[in-house]
Amino acid sequence: MRNPHPAFREGLSKILGAEPNLTMIVAGRSNSDIAVRFAIGESTVKQYLRSIFDKLGVHNRLELALFALHHNLALSDVDG
Repeated sequence: MRNPHPAFREGLSKILGAEPNLTMIVAGRSNSDIAVRFAIGESTVKQYLRSIFDKLGVHNRLELALFALHHNLALSDVDG
């Protein structure tokens, strides 16, 4: 799969803003794991997920993972 245009990646970064690392979500990290990694509450992670879903037009983590993989955005480096 080809890499998305740089403008697409830049636009996606602006859309996602301060929300937790997309790769952690796509890699199947739990809300708890993400909360610990970013020193935020689990309820904040849930808010971020809803926001990401709304912004990208997906309904769940599976659709988010498929979106990320389709656009070659995910799993370049998942840490901790």
